[in-house]
Amino acid sequence: MNSDLHFLNLWEKMTVPSEGSLSTRRVGDTNVLLCKDSEGTFGIVMHNVRDPFRNPRLTNLQFTTHPTMTLKLDGGSAETVRDCLILNSSNVLDPIMLSLVMEHLLEANSGEEYTAENLSKTIDEVMLLARRDSPPPSREEIVGAWGELYLLMCLLRECNNHQRQLSIIDGWEGEGHREKVDFRFPFCKLSIEVKTCSDGLRFHHIGGIDQLTPPTGCEVGYLASLSVNDDEYGKTCFGLLSSIRGTFVGSTEEKQLTQIALNRRVETRGIECQDDVLFLWLEDDSDEFRLYPFDSVPRPNWDGTVDDVEWSADLATAAYLDDAGREEATQAIASGGDQQD
Repeated sequence: MNSDLHFLNLWEKMTVPSEGSLSTRRVGDTNVLLCKDSEGTFGIVMHNVRDPFRNPRLTNLQFTTHPTMTLKLDGGSAETVRDCLILNSSNVLDPIMLSLVMEHLLEANSGEEYTAENLSKTIDEVMLLARRDSPPPSREEIVGAWGELYLLMCLLRECNNHQRQLSIIDGWEGEGHREKVDFRFPFCKLSIEVKTCSDGLRFHHIGGIDQLTPPTGCEVGYLASLSVNDDEYGKTCFGLLSSIRGTFVGSTEEKQLTQIALNRRVETRGIECQDDVLFLWLEDDSDEFRLYPFDSVPRPNWDGTVDDVEWSADLATAAYLDDAGREEATQAIASGGDQQD
């Protein structure tokens, strides 16, 4: 079992199970199982794992633990396994990456019982290799990150309470994973998807209807549209991060906690947040961002026979909140909704 192609072949031959179930295939005589869930995504289950696991908090890999699991191994009878560590990839991650993790895990550690520490070290090594091979972020990716960072700065500077600032940062993306909607603020029932253009056209790519659907816990959603230009006197994403730090309030210890929370979200959002080359600024200082209600964003007509539709929306004639409405939404977020200080 020293070929990642072999792992891929094994995984591809595994059947897709019913919802809530896993198809599993044991790797040799080890405590490692390949698994496939009802969405057909690649995963790994390790059992008899008794040492603590150091979660690397990666965007497209999720880790969970279970005291016991009942699985049908290799399509046979059900078997109960204990002390389980489960690694699941998102459906956007190429199965080759998981196969590479398997390859390194088995090559770097001889024996039949693999530990949580074995898996942690293996993932560190594979991620290092992946980063070396990854191309730098595109201009479009940097522009997109710039818009999210600018909106985050706007929201934080309106907030004079440490706990509320933490809530705002925690609403950006997810804990170790990207979300369909960029910002989710369940404490005031609002969500915001951010789109940024650098050509003045406000012609935005929509990655699916989920991006225009308020997530669980939110009742109202807005698309925040920013229009920016190259500007040698503007700010890079890295510069915006510095400005964001300048908005932190509270004691030294509280500011440190806020910085830690921000660092986690930046790591989740991606390396484009660290760009220090592309200087951008608003096309119009008096027009920082426009909030378009999700329902006002143009979308294609479809009859339900297709899904996963992506499209480009021209907001030139779409209705957006006036200054008073935008200020009201901003203040609802900054004030923490009905949260108590």
